[in-house]
Amino acid sequence: MQPAPQYASDFLTRDWPLLLEACSLPRDPAKISALAAEIGDPESFFRLADEHGVIAHLASAFSAVSGMEISAGLLDLLRTRHRAQLLSTLTLTAELFRILDLLRHSGIESLVIKGPVLAIRAHGDPAALQYGDIDAIVRHADIARAAESPWALIARTGPFITSNSMPD
Repeated sequence: MQPAPQYASDFLTRDWPLLLEACSLPRDPAKISALAAEIGDPESFFRLADEHGVIAHLASAFSAVSGMEISAGLLDLLRTRHRAQLLSTLTLTAELFRILDLLRHSGIESLVIKGPVLAIRAHGDPAALQYGDIDAIVRHADIARAAESPWALIARTGPFITSNSMPD
């Protein structure tokens, strides 16, 4: 079990209200700007945002605050974290297509749940949510074949295996 992340001692009065406002609709850009100005420990703030998977929501909320003050340091940290999330999202989405292709070529029907599919359905954007894996359902009758397919190798060893690294 991982230890609990360390947040600033005042995170409930400074960081949390900004996260709530950034994730609420409709957003109030003036309130977001004012709350962002109160962030005393940006690293702690972004650890909290990462822990709750709302980096994309913050990026969207901060982009709506045009013309209002948000510190350059806060924006730089957000850009760095948002860029990392986008890269992860693109990588996992590419992996999703590769896995679906492997299953299809094995004649196995599947249904993708959560991850990029949920993000697209709920927010219209696969990068709107943070996720770290791909969840798929196969028919009970296909479980044995799925366990023997190239997809199973990926599931056991981890993503991003190239065709050169698959056993003969």
